[in-house]
Amino acid sequence: MRRALPRPRPRRGQALRLAAVRDLQRRAEGGAGRPDADRLATRFRRKEHGGLELPRRDARSHALNGKGAARTVGHLNLWHVNKAISLLGSTSFVLPVAGILIVMLWRRHSAISAARWLVVLAMLMGSVALLKILGHACGFRLFDDRLTSPSGHAALAAAVYGAVGVMAARSLDGWRRGVVVLGALGLVVGVAASRILLRYHSVTEVVVGLGLGGLAVAAFAQSFNRLTPSRLNLSPLVLALVVLFGVATYALGDRTNAEPMLKHFAYLLREESPVCGPMPPLNSFLERL
Repeated sequence: MRRALPRPRPRRGQALRLAAVRDLQRRAEGGAGRPDADRLATRFRRKEHGGLELPRRDARSHALNGKGAARTVGHLNLWHVNKAISLLGSTSFVLPVAGILIVMLWRRHSAISAARWLVVLAMLMGSVALLKILGHACGFRLFDDRLTSPSGHAALAAAVYGAVGVMAARSLDGWRRGVVVLGALGLVVGVAASRILLRYHSVTEVVVGLGLGGLAVAAFAQSFNRLTPSRLNLSPLVLALVVLFGVATYALGDRTNAEPMLKHFAYLLREESPVCGPMPPLNSFLERL
């Protein structure tokens, strides 16, 4: 007796078209239930996005033409790009870059200049953490936009990459200065935009984070301009370390997320202390001014 060969599995486009045909037949016969095409499209979305379901689209449009599938693939690619850019503002990547700046300041200038930059960075991170705790505990709003958790990614990116731009503007010359300054500015804008596009933060939270990072850059620039100018040589070792940190951060992801711990502190603050109370939205105070 000859063994029957296994039937080949239909490809994605064929499977969606077959599901759409079955849906039409079921509706013509008066059947009920969730359409097969919807279930199949949802399964494809979850499989391609690592378990996260994207916003639903009309499954029949995916089945009857390839434009919907192309849009879904484009959306997935854009999501991964935004995620990679967002990781450039995570503490896993930014803090090692800040450490490289500390070493460069120590070797080329003095330990005092490196300590000043370290103090500025510590004050920035402490301010962001404190505002996050107060925001989660009190639930501020500004002009009907949430102000719960100022973006730490935007703040750190603005501070560290802004400090790189300040050092490049004073220590480099020619096209190298322009490349480093524009690259630092592009990284800051990219990280800030990715936090909004990924819906991790509101526009107000990102703007507040950029403002805090800008204050840190201003403090660093005021301290750095007092130092004796020295030529900044970007050695291949430094560039290799930055690239290595970037690849490791993208491969391992951001494993230094302190948001759950800050939320826990905010919960304890709300339960044990009347610091917030029944506070009205922040924009009500602004309207009285």
